[in-house]
Amino acid sequence: KMATIMMVRCCLAIALVLIGAHAAPSIDCTKLNTCMESTTVPGCGWCWQGSQTRNQTIGARPGDSHGPSDGEPCSDWTYLDVNCQKHVDCPALPDCLNILGTYCGWCQDTMTGSTGTSAGPSTGSCNQWIWVHTACPAVEGPQQLHLAYGANDTSMVLTFASVKPERATVMLMAANGGSGSGDTVLPVQFNGTGNPDGVQWIYRTVFDELTPGMMYNYSVELNNVTKNYTFQAKPQHPSVEPWTASFLVYGDMGRHGGGMVLDQLELEAQDSTENVTALIHFGDFAYDLDTNGGVNGDTFMNRIEGLAASKAYMTCVGNHEIEDGSFSNYVNRFSMPRHEGNNGWDQMWHSWDIHDVHFISYSSEVYFSNTKDIETQYNWLKADLEAANQPDARSKYPWIIAYGHRPFYCSNVDGDDCTKNASLVRAGLEDLFHEYGVDLVFEAHEHSYERTYPVYNNTVVGKEYTNPQAMVHVISGAAGCNEDDGACLNPILHARLPWSAFQASAQGTYSFGHLKVYNGTHLHFDSYVAEERKVEDEFWLVQAHHGKRV
Repeated sequence: KMATIMMVRCCLAIALVLIGAHAAPSIDCTKLNTCMESTTVPGCGWCWQGSQTRNQTIGARPGDSHGPSDGEPCSDWTYLDVNCQKHVDCPALPDCLNILGTYCGWCQDTMTGSTGTSAGPSTGSCNQWIWVHTACPAVEGPQQLHLAYGANDTSMVLTFASVKPERATVMLMAANGGSGSGDTVLPVQFNGTGNPDGVQWIYRTVFDELTPGMMYNYSVELNNVTKNYTFQAKPQHPSVEPWTASFLVYGDMGRHGGGMVLDQLELEAQDSTENVTALIHFGDFAYDLDTNGGVNGDTFMNRIEGLAASKAYMTCVGNHEIEDGSFSNYVNRFSMPRHEGNNGWDQMWHSWDIHDVHFISYSSEVYFSNTKDIETQYNWLKADLEAANQPDARSKYPWIIAYGHRPFYCSNVDGDDCTKNASLVRAGLEDLFHEYGVDLVFEAHEHSYERTYPVYNNTVVGKEYTNPQAMVHVISGAAGCNEDDGACLNPILHARLPWSAFQASAQGTYSFGHLKVYNGTHLHFDSYVAEERKVEDEFWLVQAHHGKRV
């Protein structure tokens, strides 16, 4: 039934365009809330928020297939509802290869993306128009730049890639001036079978002995192409100088299925007033990193460069990274803490400290692939949590926040592990996390948003978020995958059990989270719907009695 309705809507919209019907809308377009709502009303369309529309009127507006009719421009306009759920900000694409899987083409004349057809762009002209990604020229120079916090508080790891195994020169200089330092970096070849057609040469370098909180400029020169970025070293502990830590958090983000969230993430990460500290991605990247022989992974890593080359991009592994059990794209492309001394493998479980938080990244995938690592990860987690609960450590980093891909609990109706009373992930980790006083767990996998009350052993342990006696779980997996043309939805009909405090799974509610840590007792979280530009849920978590639970 739904497919029939969508087909009728599509045919109606196309017919209106073909016959040149530009009927005045029957309602006030500006009162409509989403792209799908506006594009199913003749005479209305949707102007997206993104890098090209910062000074333009965003949201539903009157117009037709050629653009708005209210006299104001829109650089990212959608008029057909079939393009809503797979929206891509074509002019914001960083390179030609990123037209893969989208309705965008690439103009080599101007080096920009644009909507269009195989015949050419939808507006203007282009002498060198590329409509198929296989016709794209190779990306010269360094690409896929991204940062991650290193093994200690004064280091940052830079990872990048190249189509050729050339020497790269990396320069680092304090933003306020100084002599700076340079380093020659040699690549290693991609190790594994999951990237036969992708970029093969991976570079890693460590910026070490950074001054806490200082801004740094760095450049990467390779094959006569230079890229320049700026980042902030991890600030000092707030006991030295008070500050607020701000994180953008989400899971399940594809390259083009997650386009609307990506645009908003870029706006916030680049906005100095937001003071974003780092980004945390809870697994499932690109959909998938190994798709198209690894080309999709390359394009995703280039797409997030605008975010990740200036902010630490922290991760955990998801089920879409399993491949044949080697996780080769994840291991090769990301450089999480503990990477250097462990051949990359158990970068899939690591921890890092910042502000008043001890973060733990774990792999839920050990319960579904390479199960021999269940014990290895469990023993590491127990040792890490034991160390984090030593009096000096828990006093300095009172919050313990864990993040992994598959949830312990969920209300979705898809039969996933989290819907089962005998959940493998919950059975494997819940007792350990509960005993050692983990305060908050972030998860994804379900393409929806859900928040629990403090819960343990399938039972609500109070409905207050002040001094809770059990963990709170937040599922933020609605950043936008590439499945079903971007229609990423795992429905929730109602709360499955009393532990579910809030659920959101409507089509189009592509979202991510803002986590703000103010001090050792107060943190705030909200779930933000990118398309509607609104907060759908928020809560304060207050804990004055951190520590083990007995």
